[in-house]
Amino acid sequence: MLRRTLNFASLCFTAYLLYSYLSGRGASGSSRWGYIDHGGAWKIEPQFDGADEFHEGLAAVRKDGKWGYIDATGNFAIEPQFSRAQQFSEGLAVVSKSSGDRVWETRFGYIDKTGAFVIPAKFARADRFSEGLATVCENNCLGKARTDKHGVIDRSGDYIIPPTFEWITPFSEGLAAATLDRDGPIRYGYIDRTGKVVIEAKWFAAGQFRQGLAATLSGYIDKRGQLVIPLSLDPGGHVGDFSDGLGSVSIGGDVTYYDASGRIALKAKRSQSFSEGFAAAFDNPWFGSPRFGFIDKSGKIAIPFRWGIAQNFSENLAGACDGCDPFN
Repeated sequence: MLRRTLNFASLCFTAYLLYSYLSGRGASGSSRWGYIDHGGAWKIEPQFDGADEFHEGLAAVRKDGKWGYIDATGNFAIEPQFSRAQQFSEGLAVVSKSSGDRVWETRFGYIDKTGAFVIPAKFARADRFSEGLATVCENNCLGKARTDKHGVIDRSGDYIIPPTFEWITPFSEGLAAATLDRDGPIRYGYIDRTGKVVIEAKWFAAGQFRQGLAATLSGYIDKRGQLVIPLSLDPGGHVGDFSDGLGSVSIGGDVTYYDASGRIALKAKRSQSFSEGFAAAFDNPWFGSPRFGFIDKSGKIAIPFRWGIAQNFSENLAGACDGCDPFN
């Protein structure tokens, strides 16, 4: 069973680095993002102010203050024109052209791979499409003063599930985590494509179903809502969704990976979920600037630690920034 000691400072540091590299916003000064291959060689030379993972042949990148989309050769397929941009999923991507930093005034819509809006930018929050559905919220969705709820739309922009939930995650394997709780403690259950609750809302935090299992703070549950891989965590520990055949549990900088039977497959330090056989990881979090590299499923260093920030692999490429500092 997991160690029940939690180094809070280490956890906060880890969370900050994760935000920096996943959002592609760690670049400062002359630092630039590019993309590396499985051997650690540059396939797209560093030239972007920010970068996201490749999905469906395209990756969102930021250049001169705007986000656009490049193909696997590094050429722009959709010119930079958006203030915010998410990954493509099922042929559509969430973007915004709203200016300014006031999040509550930002409006999101969906574009196709030509860059044309197919669902107007009218949502205060919009999530990626998954299994033909996407979670949205139209107006006041943030903070304690929020008044609007989340619902689910189809590719025409029509509501399939009306806005009645406080939060809904993307659908996966026919189910989505959802909650009706406005204030804590917030408990999650799972709904089907009609909005019917099929797993009781009793879980604190809930992930997406992968390989028939979903992560909660108590461990992994199956589609009956039964806890099949129980875990013991201190508050602040994190249970990750299954990815590349492995689930992960993080406590501070210690990461334990499990297979679908609940067997421990690997223990590592300061590493993320696996993708394409690799997991991004970083070293030396206390002295000097951390460096990112990649481990394989044996726990060995597969690509040396050398980048200021690096993302996980997707479609054989990983975003990386050699000179980026996650603290700036």
